[in-house]
Amino acid sequence: MSRHLANLLTVAGILAGLSSVILSLFTEQFLAAGVLILVSAVIDRYDGKLARHLGIETRPGRWLDSANDFLSFGIAPIILLGRFIPFANTSTFFILAAIFLFSNLFRLVRFNTRRTADMFTGLPTTVAGVVLTITAFIAETAFTGERPGDPLVFPLMAMLSVLMIATFRWKKI
Repeated sequence: MSRHLANLLTVAGILAGLSSVILSLFTEQFLAAGVLILVSAVIDRYDGKLARHLGIETRPGRWLDSANDFLSFGIAPIILLGRFIPFANTSTFFILAAIFLFSNLFRLVRFNTRRTADMFTGLPTTVAGVVLTITAFIAETAFTGERPGDPLVFPLMAMLSVLMIATFRWKKI
């Protein structure tokens, strides 16, 4: 059982991300959906640490973690934004959402194929997804008017996309 503990924790993160998507799509419980993304981020912070600490890190576990990252910090924040924040230009949102998702995916593939033990390359997907999630709530409360999301969210989505696929390296904390 203990050899599967980290993967079970990762599955809990996936369930939190999936629940966020379901809440965003089928209910208007956007705060709960955002909180679930943040819960998945906390889980993501510790599942790999647990696997390394227990000496149970596996290649499938790494890919399972990436599946969680793509769902919880790529798909879930985009769906939350699209349902929670009205946009004047939905075509631009769609394009930027696709770019964000592909940047997220590219970053995860690069992470799994060129992994270094103590360095990140580019902005981690978890950080990008959490920033986008928090921004959804800032945009909703900070801007008045019918279409508050465009001036804050569009430039941020573009910037986060570029940072995820950037080649700068920095030490893991």
